[in-house]
Amino acid sequence: MNTLFLKQINELIIEADFEDNNITASIGEEGFPTADEIFRIKGFVSKSIDESRKLRLERIKASFNQNRENKSKKMTSVQVGRSLQEMLGDIVKAMQSPEQVPNGLLIAFREQSANQAASEEDIKEIWESLYQLGLIDIDGKPEE
Repeated sequence: MNTLFLKQINELIIEADFEDNNITASIGEEGFPTADEIFRIKGFVSKSIDESRKLRLERIKASFNQNRENKSKKMTSVQVGRSLQEMLGDIVKAMQSPEQVPNGLLIAFREQSANQAASEEDIKEIWESLYQLGLIDIDGKPEE
């Protein structure tokens, strides 16, 4: 018995030319498989399906584990995000050292202080306002 024979039986069943009761009644007759042959083929097909499923599962598990490992490596390599207060502190420090900040930027933040250096609280207040307006994204995601 081979796969061609099984395909022919399937076609006969699909076309309803050969009823399933007739097939079971014909088991063991000439040209038809015996019950032992059917049992062996059923075992072979079941074993093949089980092996195929096992291989597929192993491939999927390996892929999953690899992706999880890659993700874990990325997570450990990414620096922990800084809080808004830490960022504001850095901005204040940078803006209070005039040798590092262009004059135009300092002038932009002197709205109340008439050409005097802005206080730490003034700078923090301005940057917090920009953050609350959504003009600054501390997560680094582009605004749409």
